[in-house]
Amino acid sequence: MALKMKFNDLDEMLDGQQTPTDLAELHGRICGWLSAGAKLSDSIETEMLAGWQDTAEADLALDDVKLGEAIALLAGDIHSKLSDVDFGFQMLLPEDNVAINIRQQCISRWCAGFLSGFGLSGRFAEGELDSEIREVLTDLAQIAKLDENLADEIPEDDANESDVFEITEYVRMAALLVFTECASRALH
Repeated sequence: MALKMKFNDLDEMLDGQQTPTDLAELHGRICGWLSAGAKLSDSIETEMLAGWQDTAEADLALDDVKLGEAIALLAGDIHSKLSDVDFGFQMLLPEDNVAINIRQQCISRWCAGFLSGFGLSGRFAEGELDSEIREVLTDLAQIAKLDENLADEIPEDDANESDVFEITEYVRMAALLVFTECASRALH
């Protein structure tokens, strides 16, 4: 049974101790891992935590058991949604009422997490990927860099709202494409 997990649900599961960008990055990391075809297993918590907690604020001490349970639930939910023939997958990002600047940072961190998870799987060498997948991964890397390049607050207006929506939709479809093309491929 698929969960209907929202950004705030994950934040609650983690006692609200992580920043929104940390949560987005974790979701992206799990999505990248699964999109590369890495399987759900008892060790997914360990795989996902490797390096992720180091990027989260160092002074945040979270019960590893609770975090492991949240990751396992989240991974099952993500796999179900990525596999949905009706394209029901949605990135776990803050709601639209959150400032555009924060949402843009979360999209960037989600992309960074996706690339990290995809690479962490170790399933593909660059030469084994189709040119379309390499191009999509390059695009995600460029979007991940937006966080570094946009230190100023983004004005709250219709044009920027539209841009954030279009980028989010592109990233969502890119993740679905990578999952569709790579998750079921044989190992190298």
